[in-house]
Amino acid sequence: MGDAVEVLFVSACSEENTTCSVQDLRTGTDLMKYKGGGNAQHHSLAMLGLNYVLAANTMKPLLHVWPINKQEQMLSLRFVLPGKANAMALTPDGAYLLVGIQESIYIWHMNTGRMLNTLSKHYQAITCLRFTDNGEHFISAGKDGAVLVWDLTFSIAPLDNGSQEGSEPLYSFNDHGLAVTDLHTGIGGIRSYLYTVSLDRCCKVYDLNGGIMLLSIVFPVALHSVVVNRMETSIYVGSAEGKAFVFHNWRAPRMKEYHLEEEKAQAFIGHTVGKPITSLALTMNAQQMVSAGDDKQVCVWDVVSRQLMKSISQNGVITNLRIRLLSPAVFQPQHKQPQLFADSLKRMISPPDPNDYIDLLITTEYPKGRGTT
Repeated sequence: MGDAVEVLFVSACSEENTTCSVQDLRTGTDLMKYKGGGNAQHHSLAMLGLNYVLAANTMKPLLHVWPINKQEQMLSLRFVLPGKANAMALTPDGAYLLVGIQESIYIWHMNTGRMLNTLSKHYQAITCLRFTDNGEHFISAGKDGAVLVWDLTFSIAPLDNGSQEGSEPLYSFNDHGLAVTDLHTGIGGIRSYLYTVSLDRCCKVYDLNGGIMLLSIVFPVALHSVVVNRMETSIYVGSAEGKAFVFHNWRAPRMKEYHLEEEKAQAFIGHTVGKPITSLALTMNAQQMVSAGDDKQVCVWDVVSRQLMKSISQNGVITNLRIRLLSPAVFQPQHKQPQLFADSLKRMISPPDPNDYIDLLITTEYPKGRGTT
């Protein structure tokens, strides 16, 4: 298969027929271009293992799918959505698909194409969806400033006792005053930390285990993107003014709200002034940060010195950026991709099927309601 390298999956809004391109992070050379899917929506690019690339269209209620080693999308599939997607997310194992359409979250089982449930607790359009690292919970955020944490199991299989428990979020955070633009979850499932950024200039840190806000960092300008290293010692945010900032957690003050003054903020300067940085990613060793946004540039930075190492021009405003470690051999056309999903997505919630359930004999009485730990 050859040595694995870090590659960039980049989607940009352009008049060309390319929806997403794959580039070698070291050299900037193109490895693959996925065509025919129009422009990809923000927060709507995902990889299904090392087999498929999925992207939601910005103008049409369509979800496009490409084999990872083919430029043309799978014409045999017709993933028509109930409406234009605002955001999309896949479980880490690729079993379940979330799509945010206006204020609602739609959940599908990928293997059968069945719609399992719809969740409507936001009051304005959803802006981003993200799973925890183990796929057991997911987080939704919207233009209403709300951040909701959901239990996937209860969301797809509500209790048959007349309770609305499955349609209620595990936690509801309403601390942002304006639209939430991005979020990031750490390692540890429901025991991890959650990081959110908003147009209200705040980056907020939550403890998902206790359902509490730990810290609110107020930056000088509106924020559009966030990423955190795996040790969760450094928080990187992309701003509306074309600068990226870093906040080090080990210097966190003993207060719940901290205002970061512009003269003290550690900034990455190199993007066009006034053009928002909408996507951030870190390399596997967290020694380099990659940023992209409305100035059509992908910038690679050294995180210690904050120096610009490389700039890769794109053909349009960049909407999604992902880094993956893989072998360039996966793009060779001779490899066959197993189809891991249905040929279409159902447009209505499927009725319960007896084959969906497993009979359990419980000999110990358990407390009612779901646990959070």
